Amino acid sequence: MRLNCFFMAAAAAPGCPGPAALPRPPPAPAPPPPPQHRPPARPGPAPAASGPAPPPAAHVTGARPGCPARSGDGAAVRGCGSSRAALPVPPRAAALRGAVGPSSREGSPVRGESQPRTLHWCRRAAPGLQLPVRLALPPPLPGRGAAPRAPSLGGAHSDGRTDQWLPRCAGRCPMRGGGGRAAARRQRPGPARSMAAAAGPDEADEAVRGTCEDASVCKRFAVSVGYWKDPYIQYFVRQAKERKAPEINRGYYARVHGVSYLITAFLEKTQCNCQIVNLGAGMDTLFWRLKDENLLPRKYFEVDFPMIVARKIHNIKSKPPLSKPIMESHSGDSLLIVSPNVFLADSHSLDSSRYSIVGADLRCSSDLEEKLKKHGLDIHLPTLLVAECVLVYMTPQQSANLLRWAASTFPVAMVINYEQVNMGDRFGQIMIENLQRRQCNLAGVELCSSLDSQRERLLASGWEDARAIDMMKVYSFLPQADVKRIEALEFLDEKELFEQLMQHYCICWASKDSSNLGLADIDF
Repeated sequence: MRLNCFFMAAAAAPGCPGPAALPRPPPAPAPPPPPQHRPPARPGPAPAASGPAPPPAAHVTGARPGCPARSGDGAAVRGCGSSRAALPVPPRAAALRGAVGPSSREGSPVRGESQPRTLHWCRRAAPGLQLPVRLALPPPLPGRGAAPRAPSLGGAHSDGRTDQWLPRCAGRCPMRGGGGRAAARRQRPGPARSMAAAAGPDEADEAVRGTCEDASVCKRFAVSVGYWKDPYIQYFVRQAKERKAPEINRGYYARVHGVSYLITAFLEKTQCNCQIVNLGAGMDTLFWRLKDENLLPRKYFEVDFPMIVARKIHNIKSKPPLSKPIMESHSGDSLLIVSPNVFLADSHSLDSSRYSIVGADLRCSSDLEEKLKKHGLDIHLPTLLVAECVLVYMTPQQSANLLRWAASTFPVAMVINYEQVNMGDRFGQIMIENLQRRQCNLAGVELCSSLDSQRERLLASGWEDARAIDMMKVYSFLPQADVKRIEALEFLDEKELFEQLMQHYCICWASKDSSNLGLADIDF
């Protein structure tokens, strides 16, 4: 296979040897301009005569030593292969003047400097391979400040230039706010704005509610490829219209299996004589999967925005594969379904003896406790609280109140929190910017600066034992036979991106164990 890689610029950098410019045909004489009225010139010294500026030479560099140069219409091509036709200089490229400047690794021009900007372009030459080509751009005007960052082209640079290739995936990664490539296309150009400045409370909550759909679509696609089995996700969300990136699928695989491992360990410690409260559950199918595995707790609760709860109740009522397991596990006269018109009512809930779904605002702990107790919450039972990319959308004070309420309410309890970590570096900052462009603000991101900060927030809220590990370590702890199976499903050509992505998510868990059930011993 022959690979064509070409490099176009206006002229070689000063002091650097470059290929000789090919002669161009003499330009045709321009027609004389029409006569114009000009004011009389003021007396003064005549300007020095100067000849016509020579036309800029276009050339291609980056050839291997010993390869012959091939000429074309106004362009010099250097490379290997005898079947390649000469490539003319596009008019737009020929109009870009200036010398080739430093790469983005060396930093961008700053105010007052005349260095040219450099746009990194990636041309797909073969499957799994992208060849970088630099195109020189004019320097910024004096006094206008630094040149704006070149738009991301989704290239496969893996040498640390996160400002070039990260926006392709950041903000759509294995999180509840994983928008996918379709969400990236929905982003409008312009500077990222904070949620407080750009949207009101209702619009902010709507953006957070939208992350439920994004995450569910990503999960269903990963299931359809074969990463794990979930026969119920198809009843809650449509199939994705486009393929998801392999690193996203593997991230969701690690997330689902990592959280499920801790949940199963808790159920084994308590022998299922417990209750689970899934905070911000969305379209999660954990209840149905636990029933298939004969691991149902005494009561399973789900809490989310009333609008999301209404949609989920509608799906349960209209899909027998979802409603039948609830009916089978229910012991009583009849199911209690509040607000039959699930789309118009102000509050919605469904309650059975083993499964309850409640619409509530997690930012109001007193209202949450009242609604849960109304549906049979027993504070004396060992309780597991699960939050997957939920606390990060709350302010630090709001999430601290929720965690403190849980720690003070249940004598025996465990909390599992999956969300971002190491968000202070460049990778994390671009993740934040991409979500802000969708009007989705990570209000609690300051608590996601490190694994230590994640542990400290749990301990400060009254939990006795707390641990946190990033998802790359979780991925390494999963059964390696199954990991090899899923890695054979899709080819991953951006392993560095996958590793950085996994290092920016973590699982944290903490426990209180007055009954000495051994909850502190739960670990990977």
